[in-house]
Amino acid sequence: MRNSDYATAEKTELPRRPDFVPVPSVNPRVLDVSMDSANGVIRTVASGLWEREKLLIHFSRIRRMIEQVRARGEQVLVLRDLRNAETQPPEIAQLVNIEGRRCFADADRLAVLTSSSLLKMQMKRAVSHSRAAFFLSPNAAMTWLTAYRQDHLIAN
Repeated sequence: MRNSDYATAEKTELPRRPDFVPVPSVNPRVLDVSMDSANGVIRTVASGLWEREKLLIHFSRIRRMIEQVRARGEQVLVLRDLRNAETQPPEIAQLVNIEGRRCFADADRLAVLTSSSLLKMQMKRAVSHSRAAFFLSPNAAMTWLTAYRQDHLIAN
């Protein structure tokens, strides 16, 4: 429920909204990962609040996909779509940072797509990767991600 929805609620007095509200995700698949074979981009989609165990499984699947890309001698390009994600508690944001460092090498490119400046700032702090960028626009994220492909450098 958005803050504007509180004002229009039916004559029921609602408590103040805390910083982190566990709201069930509309999407039953909260964490998803797939390979976009048309352009060689690993796409991840995340929505709602994340649970530690599911997040660890999610990063395990990402690592397996990254290993396959590296085995083919291609540059790892990842597009993380967080437009439907909630603001995460600090311990989950820290876990994202730890697992992200385990997954990504310096040559990998990571574009993070968010729906708000608040989530963009949170993820900027959580993702300590030198070749990561944060976007509100899907087109800008994909353009940046694929602009400087280095597959030819890795293959040599």
